[in-house]
Amino acid sequence: MKKFTYFSVAIFLFFIFAGSVLSGALELHSVISGHIQHFDSFHESWSLVVLGSLLITGATVLRRRKAARVNG
Repeated sequence: MKKFTYFSVAIFLFFIFAGSVLSGALELHSVISGHIQHFDSFHESWSLVVLGSLLITGATVLRRRKAARVNG
């Protein structure tokens, strides 16, 4: 029963991920085919990419500081 539950959750998460990828691909296609008239919609996406990168970098720095304190 546990394997079935994990499998069901994995399939559910896969479909969510695939849907978001498909949505992004469709938006990119509409931008390219629409002669860049919808390009403003990507402004939010790029700001989220930058924010995510900053959060990941900050987490990495904090993890390295914590490891340095433990080891040193």
